[in-house]
Amino acid sequence: MQWVALAERPLTATELRIAMACDEGSHNPGSKRWEDSEDYIESDRRMETLMRTLSGGLVEIALYTSGLYRVQFVHQTVVDFMLTEGLPFLVQHVVPQSVGPCEDEEQFSNSRILGQSQDRLSRSCVNYFKQPEIMRRNWAVETERDEIIDGASCPLFKYAITNWLIHAEKAERLGLCQKHLVSQLEEPQGYFEKYVQYEYPVRLSSYCLQRGAVILHLMAFANLQGPARLLIERGDSIEDENLFGVRALHYATYHGHIEMVRLLLDAGADVGATQDGKYTPLELAASRAHDDVLQLLIERGGDINAISNSGTALEGASQSGDVRLVKKLLDIGARVDQEGKLDSTPLKAAARKGHVEVVLLLLSLGADVNHCKDYGTALQSAASAGHIEVCRVLLQHGASVSKVPKGIAGTRATALQCAANNNNISNSISTDIELLRLLLEYGADINMQDRRHGTALADAVRVHGQVNDDKPDIDPRILFLLENGADANAGCPLVLAASNGNLKLINLLLDRGADINAWDETNGSALAAAAGSWKRSARLLDSVKLLLKGGADVNRYYNSGHYLTSCSALQQAAHWGDLEMVSLLLGHGANINLGAGDSGGALHEAAAKGHLEICRLFIDLGADPYAEREFAGSVLHSAASNNNMDIIRLLLSSGVHVDHESDFHGGHGTTPLQVAAERGHLEAFNLLLAEGADIHHTGGIFHNMLHAAAYGGSVEIVDKCLKSGIDVNTKGGKLFGTALLAAASEGHAEVVEALLARGARDYTEGWWGSAWMKAAENGRRNVKKVLKEWGLERTRLLAPTKVNLLRTDYDTDRGEQQKGESIGRSQMSVDSH
Repeated sequence: MQWVALAERPLTATELRIAMACDEGSHNPGSKRWEDSEDYIESDRRMETLMRTLSGGLVEIALYTSGLYRVQFVHQTVVDFMLTEGLPFLVQHVVPQSVGPCEDEEQFSNSRILGQSQDRLSRSCVNYFKQPEIMRRNWAVETERDEIIDGASCPLFKYAITNWLIHAEKAERLGLCQKHLVSQLEEPQGYFEKYVQYEYPVRLSSYCLQRGAVILHLMAFANLQGPARLLIERGDSIEDENLFGVRALHYATYHGHIEMVRLLLDAGADVGATQDGKYTPLELAASRAHDDVLQLLIERGGDINAISNSGTALEGASQSGDVRLVKKLLDIGARVDQEGKLDSTPLKAAARKGHVEVVLLLLSLGADVNHCKDYGTALQSAASAGHIEVCRVLLQHGASVSKVPKGIAGTRATALQCAANNNNISNSISTDIELLRLLLEYGADINMQDRRHGTALADAVRVHGQVNDDKPDIDPRILFLLENGADANAGCPLVLAASNGNLKLINLLLDRGADINAWDETNGSALAAAAGSWKRSARLLDSVKLLLKGGADVNRYYNSGHYLTSCSALQQAAHWGDLEMVSLLLGHGANINLGAGDSGGALHEAAAKGHLEICRLFIDLGADPYAEREFAGSVLHSAASNNNMDIIRLLLSSGVHVDHESDFHGGHGTTPLQVAAERGHLEAFNLLLAEGADIHHTGGIFHNMLHAAAYGGSVEIVDKCLKSGIDVNTKGGKLFGTALLAAASEGHAEVVEALLARGARDYTEGWWGSAWMKAAENGRRNVKKVLKEWGLERTRLLAPTKVNLLRTDYDTDRGEQQKGESIGRSQMSVDSH
C-alpha cells in the first residue's frame, strides 16, 4: 500500500514486485538477488491476484496511454483516504521492518508515518541498485547501458534512480533522519563510484552526478541536509570538485536549495568558486531565478560584477527572463554593459533567450545594441534562436544588420545566416521566412559570405535541406532565399544538399549553376559528402549516381590538413562499409590509394571500422597496407587500435610486417603491439604477440610496452609485460616517464596497485611530478586511495620553483633513485619546500 500510495508515478506490476522484494534485508543491502527474497512474487498474474485480494478491491491494474499496465487505487477518494487515515491505520497494525517498532503515540502521527513510508521506499530503491544483476553490468558498453535504462533487463532501474532521492528528501522533511544514506552509499567499497555511473545517462543534466563526484555533491543536489551535515562534521571537504569543476555549493545553488546553501556557506564554502573558470554560484542563482539564494549569496560576500568565463550574475538573470531580478541587480550596482570574458553581455543573454521585456529594459538603461567582438551581436544571438520580436526591437533601436564578429564567431557570421539556420523548433516555417524577410528589409546582404560558415543559403540547406518520406519537397526557406537572389555557388550549398541526399535540391542547384566539383573545407566535395554522410539511406547512393552521371570527379581530393575533412568519396564509402557504393566508385575509376600519408586511404578507413569484405576487396585490388594516416599509423595500427581481430588476421596473412613502426600520436617508432597495449585491447595484444610481435620494442610516444599497457589500463597486459622481464621502473617517453605515472594519470587503480606490488617507485619526494600529483590533477580519487595506502600521499604547499622542477626530471640513462624517494607502505612524504 505504501508503494501504491506514495510512488512518484504508478508502477507496473513487475516494478512493484521487484520493489517489494528489495524491501527485505535493508540492514544488509545487496546481499541477495530480489528473486531470492522470501516474499518475492514470481509473476504479474499472481501479483494482480494478491493485490485485489489483500486490498479488498481498492487497488487495480489499469491500462495507460503509454500502453503499459500500471498499479493504482480505484478512485481519487481512496488516494486521499490512504494519505490521511489509511496508512497510519495500517502502520499501527503492521510495523515496517526497516524502521523498528513505534514507542509512543507521537510516532503514530500522520506526518511521522508518511516519513517512515517515504524512508522505506528510498531504502528499497538503494537496495535495488546493489543487486548483483545491476552491479555486474558494464556501463562502459553503450548497448548494455541502454538496455538497463530502457528497462529491458532491469525494470525498476529508471524509476529508482530518478526518484529515490525524492523519497529520501520527503522523509527528511517529515522528520526521518537520513544520515544512514552515507554508509549505504559507501558500502561496499567502491560502490559510490559505481553509482555515479548510473546517474548521468538517466538524468542527462550538467548538475546531476558526473565523474569525480563525492557523496556531499549528491546530498547537495538532493537537499539532504542531515547527511550533508554528517559529512561536513566528520571532515569531508566542502570544496571537492568533480571532473568538470562542480562543487557542492554549485549543486545546491543551481537547484535553489537555500537551506543547503546556507549550511555550506556556514561551513566555509567559497562563495565565489567557479567551475573551471565558469559559473559562479551568483551566476547560477541568477540564471535560475532563485531570488532568495541570490540574496543570501550577496549577503555572504558574493560580487555581483564578478566575471567568469561564462559571464556575470546580471547576465545570468537576463538569461532567466526575470525582469524583477534584473532590476534588483541593476539597483544594487550591477553594470548594464558588463562584458564577460568571452565578450558576452546581459543584452546578448536576454536576446538569445527571447526575453523582450528584459531586452527593452536593458536598452532603456543604455545597453550597447551593437556590442560585437569575437562572439557577435545581440541581433545575431536573437536571430540564431529565431526570436523575431526581439530582432524587431533590436533593429528598431539601431542594431546593425551587417555587423560581423572580428574573430572566430560563437554564432554564425551574419544575422541573416543566424536566422537561416536558427534552432527554434517552436517556430513555424512562415515565422522563419518572416524573420528572413525582416532582415532583408533592413538591408541584409543575401550573399554575404564568411570563410568558415558560407552564406545564408548554405546554412539553410545544412539545417533545412534534409529530406525524408514525410518531407519530400524542398524546404520553403531555401526556396525563399533562392527566389530573393541567393547565389547557388556561394558557400557550397550543393555539398550540403548532397550530404542530405536531397535529389530534388541537388538538381535545382545544378540547374541554378552550382559547380558539381566545388569543395567545402568542412565536408569535401559534393560526391564525398554524399558518400560519407552519417544520415545513411538509399537516397545517398542515388545522389552518388546522380553526381557521377553529371560529371563529378570521382578522385576529387583536397588536403585540408586534417584527415576528417580530406577524405575522398571512396574513403567515405569504405568508412561506412557500403560495399555497393564502394563498387560503384571503383567502377568509375576511384583511386584506391588516394589519401595515403594524409587521411590514410580507403583501406585504412575500412580497417578502422572492421569492414572485412571491403578490406579483402581492397587488398585483392592492390591497396597499400602500409599507407599511413596522420598521427594514426598504418592500416595494421588502425586495426589494432580498434581491436578488429579479423582485420588483423587478414593483414598479417597478406604479409604485413607485425612490428611495422609508424608515427602514432606524434611518436615515431610505435608498433601495432604498443597500440593494442595503449588501448587496453587484450585480444589484439595476444594475437599480435602470438604472431611474433616484439614485446621488448622501445620507441614511440610511450617509449616501451609497459608504459603503453599502464596507460591502457589492462592489468593482464601489464602482467604480461612484467613477466616478459620489462623493468617495472623503466623510464622514458614523452608523456609520463614511468608506467606508474601513466597509470595514475589515467585513473587505473588496479594497475597502480599491481605496479606498486611489483616494486614500482615514485621518483619524487614532493608534489611536483609525483604519481599523487598526476592522480590529483585528473580527479583520480580511486588512484589516490591506493597511493595513500602505499604511503605515497603528497601535500601541495607551494607553486613549483626552478629547484623542485629540476628535481623531478628523469635521468633516463642512469635510472637512479632521487633523494627522498618513497617506495613502501610505511612512508608518507609531505612537500614542505
